[in-house]
Amino acid sequence: MTLSKYTVVNGRASVQVLGFSADGTRLLTKGAGVDLYDAKTGDKIERLNPEFERFSAEFMGDFPQLVAVGSELIEFYDLEGELLSTWTADPGESTAGFAALWESDAFALAQQDGINFYRMSDGVQYTQLPNSAGMSQVVSSADGTTLAAYHKESDRLHVWPLANISNAITISEADSPQALHLSNDGQRLAAFNDRGAFVWETATGSVLMSVEKLEFEVDELAFSADGTTLAVGYSDGYVEVWSVADEAIVQLFQHPRSLYNLALSPDGSMLAVGLHDDAIVTNVTPEDRAAIRLRANSSNPNGAQFLTSSTPYIETQPGFAIVWEIAP
Repeated sequence: MTLSKYTVVNGRASVQVLGFSADGTRLLTKGAGVDLYDAKTGDKIERLNPEFERFSAEFMGDFPQLVAVGSELIEFYDLEGELLSTWTADPGESTAGFAALWESDAFALAQQDGINFYRMSDGVQYTQLPNSAGMSQVVSSADGTTLAAYHKESDRLHVWPLANISNAITISEADSPQALHLSNDGQRLAAFNDRGAFVWETATGSVLMSVEKLEFEVDELAFSADGTTLAVGYSDGYVEVWSVADEAIVQLFQHPRSLYNLALSPDGSMLAVGLHDDAIVTNVTPEDRAAIRLRANSSNPNGAQFLTSSTPYIETQPGFAIVWEIAP
């Protein structure tokens, strides 16, 4: 039977999980502060103390670093939580998204005039992605060879292979996607919107798999860096873990509180779940939920996968995030 590996406490009522490092050894959460954990044991390593109040934080793909991004200031840390360097935006500039570009030893920022590239060595801008004004939610593959972003005005997703940006593709009618994720090799892009969760092939823009015809609202999504596992979180507190290759649910997790967000380890062996404290979801049993899902998916050949023989469930308290071990 699958059990939780551990829980982590971040000192406040709602805890956000920010992701796993590329080597799977570290987990980052945000609550009262930004805490860095040993991903295998759940032991706390360090609390980061950025020099600004409103910020996001994330790991930097294949760089052995993590970053805290404010509107005008960026701080870079090593995997032990030690501050390495800072970067300050030019006066009047701000950031709407950050992406690490490991292969180029650089990082990209979505700014007012477009997506700009900066050298890691000295923080100097050296180029701009053509026709990239108005982009947000910029993300990169772990190796930094592929970049993706969303253009709200046109409602399109854009994907650029940085070795040859003339091969860029666009995905139309993206329906305001959220939680963009690229696989390690940049060949797959995942996101969710009001219609469900999707995985696209970035070479063609075609849908590789989708989770649609839903009776429950999708709240969160996570995608493993190896591109094999998709986690879909719902408004009823359940998280479905899908095999992308089989297009089938492999595990189902139930939570008594509404989901803050999700993160999958690079190899898809661990699922981290951040929880809100302000909403206790309706305790729908796995059997009742399966019946609802089956009615909504009567033509789905994998419908039986919506019910597992044993649904992991643990009581949680405010301030906790849960890390589940996903059975092979």
